[in-house]
Amino acid sequence: MLAYWIRGAIIPKACCKAINKICYKFLFARDISKKKLQMVAWKDTCLPKKYGGLGLPSIDSLFQGFGCSLIWHFLHEDNFLFTWWKDHYHSLWFPQPKNVSSYWTFLCTVATRIKQCLTLRIHPSCSFSLLWDPWYNGKSIMEIMSSSSGEPIPRIFSDRQVKSIIVNGCWLIPTIFGIDVMTAIKSVPISVSNIGCLWLGSDCPTTPAFKMQFLSNLNAVNWYKYVWHKRYALRYSAYSWLAFKSGFKIADLLARCSIPVDTTCKFCSKEAETHTHLFFECDFCFVILKSLIPGIGSLLLKPNLFQAYCFIDELNLSRDMHYVFYLLIGATIYFIWRARNDRIGNSLTI
Repeated sequence: MLAYWIRGAIIPKACCKAINKICYKFLFARDISKKKLQMVAWKDTCLPKKYGGLGLPSIDSLFQGFGCSLIWHFLHEDNFLFTWWKDHYHSLWFPQPKNVSSYWTFLCTVATRIKQCLTLRIHPSCSFSLLWDPWYNGKSIMEIMSSSSGEPIPRIFSDRQVKSIIVNGCWLIPTIFGIDVMTAIKSVPISVSNIGCLWLGSDCPTTPAFKMQFLSNLNAVNWYKYVWHKRYALRYSAYSWLAFKSGFKIADLLARCSIPVDTTCKFCSKEAETHTHLFFECDFCFVILKSLIPGIGSLLLKPNLFQAYCFIDELNLSRDMHYVFYLLIGATIYFIWRARNDRIGNSLTI
């Protein structure tokens, strides 16, 4: 439903914030009317799994995907809407006045952001803006002119398209452009193919590719393949994900939030309760892990969660057996956390 509305309108920021808040409460608290302390930010949750999220799309990434898709069609097609836009606004990279619609402003913002991902190729019938579209090695003719010493081009050329200076498949450039600009334009080859735009070298990009560009500044986490393996069980993988994201309401995190709690581990009653201690540096939890994975007892020191997964990854096992052990560690995390909460609720001691 959200993706449908994004395609038809610009959702105000206040509405996006309210939608994010409702989704956040529904996912973590299961009751949108209550306010509960959560340890994982929503922006870190709405990321692809390889980047440490749950694979949920964020509103911003949906806007990015739709904006890129529409820009792609705008650069390739000539329908009534796109023709009207080109007649009135000239180009997505044309300096826009303040009275343009919010929809066009949004498209111009996305176009500026993805400019380096686009490769505009010239063909005899292309309708790129002559001055403003970045069809010369990722730059526009106006950018070239700003660095040259030639005279300014008359405003009559602002709404001209590239095909207006192509005749019989060859460049026919007005001399008013100056020697530097004419030389630059003539160095651009005229393609016989009608494919006028490439996205990172591809002539048929997909919406997921557009969304991934929005996240290109992120680094993949090194543990996602252990949590979201081919045979994962959602319940156990979700708890493993929370453990890696430090998303459990562990005593030391609650104490940092000025919540009065006993910070002693509920299992060993010796050390402070932290994510690292509970999974699996605690003596009690490590005994459980050793009983399920006997070989892990050969380690010199008790492993943390990532080290436990790495130990399994290095074993000479079949792929399915690796999946079994990954699933086993996830189940161990789940039941350890449940047992920990039971001991708090029932005031049990070990």
